[in-house]
Amino acid sequence: MDQAKAQRPDDDDPAFLKARALALALVAIRRAQGKPNPNDFPIGSVEWTQVIADFAADLMRVPPDILQSVIPKTPNGSAE
Repeated sequence: MDQAKAQRPDDDDPAFLKARALALALVAIRRAQGKPNPNDFPIGSVEWTQVIADFAADLMRVPPDILQSVIPKTPNGSAE
């Protein structure tokens, strides 16, 4: 069986790529700070739930202009 990861339909979507880059940057920053990341724990565990909440709080501290660049726009120009 081929070990290569199957490409998902959204993998080349610019909004997906921006969101992925932001998430990876946040993971790297948290790792440098010695903080755990959600993938360090089994999904659904108590620790995972706590880290998800902390990760979300860190995400909310990202400057608004950076977050706005990740949020896809609808055809009328507003954020989804």
